[in-house]
Amino acid sequence: MKSVTARGDRLKQLKTLAGVLAISIDSCENARALPALAKQYRETVREIEEIEGAQGACKSARCRN
Repeated sequence: MKSVTARGDRLKQLKTLAGVLAISIDSCENARALPALAKQYRETVREIEEIEGAQGACKSARCRN
């Protein structure tokens, strides 16, 4: 995670975070921590989808010079 953060690519950072959160959720033994992890995972996935959607929109013909 540290190397991805150092490079500064937001989408890669979020995808790495989503992977870390998914592993944490799968291995979580603390029932009190699980809701917070799940919420953070949902928010991270939502942000990934927003960025990918924005990037996809800019690849359309109307965004080209």
